[in-house]
Amino acid sequence: MTSTNVILNRTKKELKYQWYSRIIWITMIISVSISLLNIYGLKSKAASSYDLYVRTYNLYKEEGMDVDKMLDMPINISGTGTEQVVDNPVRLRLEEAATSINHLTINSIVTNTLEWMTFVFFPLIFAIYSIFIASYDYKYKTVSIKATLMGPSQLITSKILSIFLGVLVVFVVTLFSSLITGVIFHNQVISGIAEQTLTRFDDAIVPNNLTLQILFSLLVSLIFASIGFFMGILFKSALLPVILFFVYDFIIPVLGKFDVRNLISVIAHDIFEFKGRFQLFKPTPVSEVTSFIILIIVFALSIFLSYASFNKQSKYNM
Repeated sequence: MTSTNVILNRTKKELKYQWYSRIIWITMIISVSISLLNIYGLKSKAASSYDLYVRTYNLYKEEGMDVDKMLDMPINISGTGTEQVVDNPVRLRLEEAATSINHLTINSIVTNTLEWMTFVFFPLIFAIYSIFIASYDYKYKTVSIKATLMGPSQLITSKILSIFLGVLVVFVVTLFSSLITGVIFHNQVISGIAEQTLTRFDDAIVPNNLTLQILFSLLVSLIFASIGFFMGILFKSALLPVILFFVYDFIIPVLGKFDVRNLISVIAHDIFEFKGRFQLFKPTPVSEVTSFIILIIVFALSIFLSYASFNKQSKYNM
C-alpha cells in the first residue's frame, strides 16, 4: 500500500473517531449556536427598529404633521455627538429600520455571520478543536502504536487533513444554518410590514467582496486550527493550550502591529464593512500585502513545527 493510501485511510479513521467521539458534533453545535445568537440579535434589532419607526410615525401624525410628505423629504442633521439635531426623525427612523431589516437578507446574513464568527469565535473554536485532535492520542496512550505502524510524518499528515476537513464542514454548516435561519427571520419581520412601507426601503445591502470574505474567513480558521494543532503536539495535552488561547483571545491586548490579530484586522477592514452588530477594532497600520504574507508564514510555520516537534519526540516516550 502506498504512503498516500496509508494517509488517506488514516485520515478516514481520524474523521470516524471525531464523529463517534462527538468531537466534531460538539464543535459544530457550539459554532452554529453562537452564530444563531447573532442572527437572533439581528432579528430583534430589525423588529425593534421597525417598531420605533411606527411609533415615531404615529406620534408625528397625531400631532398633525404630514408624515407621508416627511418620508419623501431628505434628512438634515446639525450639531455633533449627543447634541445632534435631526430635522426629519420620521425619515431617519424609516432608514434605520430598513437598514436593520436588510441585514437579514441573504448576502448580508453571510457577511454578518462571517464578521461575528471569524474575528471572535472561529479562532477560538477551531484552535480548541485542533488541540483536542492533536492531544487525544497522548491522553489515551495510543500515539506510540500509531507512530510505529505508519510513521510519524504520515500520522501527523492524516491528523492535519482530518482537521482541515473538519474545519471546512463546521464552517459550511455554520454559514448554511445562519443563512436558513436568517431567511426565516427576515420573512417573519417583513410579513407584518405594509407593502407601501416596504417600497420605501432602500435596496438590500449586497457586499461586493462576498467570495473574498468567505475565503479569508476560511483562511483565518485554518490558521488558528494549525496553531492549535501545533500547541497540542507541543504540550501533549489539551488543558494548558486551551487556557493559553482563552487568555490570548480575551484578556491579552493586541501586542503591536505584527500581532496576528492586528494583521487579520488590517485585511478584514479592507474586505468587510462591519455594518452589522459586530465592530472590529481599528488596526495599527501595516500594508495588506505584508499582513497577508506574514499570516501565510504563520500558517506554514505552525504546520512545519508540528512535524518537527512530533518527529523530535521519542515515540517510545510519548
